[in-house]
Amino acid sequence: MTSLNLLNEAYGGSSDSTSDTEDAFVENSSNTLKLKLPLPREISSMFGDPDQKHSNLPKHDGRIRSFEHPDVQWNLVEDVHLSISKTVTIPHHEIEPMVDTLRDNLRNSSAFSINFSSNDLKYYVNEEKTRSFCGFEVTLHGTVESVQKLVEKVDLTLLDFKCDTYYPNPSYHMSIAWCLGDISKDESKDTALAYMKQLWKVIEDHNPHLFSFVVKNIVLKSGNKQFMFFLL
Repeated sequence: MTSLNLLNEAYGGSSDSTSDTEDAFVENSSNTLKLKLPLPREISSMFGDPDQKHSNLPKHDGRIRSFEHPDVQWNLVEDVHLSISKTVTIPHHEIEPMVDTLRDNLRNSSAFSINFSSNDLKYYVNEEKTRSFCGFEVTLHGTVESVQKLVEKVDLTLLDFKCDTYYPNPSYHMSIAWCLGDISKDESKDTALAYMKQLWKVIEDHNPHLFSFVVKNIVLKSGNKQFMFFLL
């Protein structure tokens, strides 16, 4: 089962004998599952293919390609999320029991606000060192603690099913772009990060509402199934 996610889209059922549950993440507050987190046009154009119109951008691995300035080719993350668990694998017959246990553990959990700033952008690299990410780190006092409380409740659920818990000393973040390989080894990494911070700063100044939203629910994705958990 891949880890828990706060998803921006709804999924149907699955009959697989085993299932992956995607990373848990927080989504923009909405009563509509199909609603996407608004993506500023300026950011979309950063990743646009100069040879094609934006509406016809080629897709690779479910994400939009391009943005080749500077040397690193960054890819836009389509489903913006904040993970609160690792990716785990469990037998299909344990999915429903895990959902029930998680629902019990998350009972009475409170909704909370998240605020980001262009200054919060930083790099992250997956455990396999095969893919790097650029994302907004959760830094605001109070918000970090709110996310941590959710992680602890998710960890309790994972332990019940003998699954790996979340990372030690985590840096909670919302990824907005990714590239292949280990970014820490790329000589242009600092230039690329400074450039993205500069662009996001302009957007932040003109669209401050895009950098603040309320977390009202969590979604666990298992294969093509989705389970919603509402916060109070």
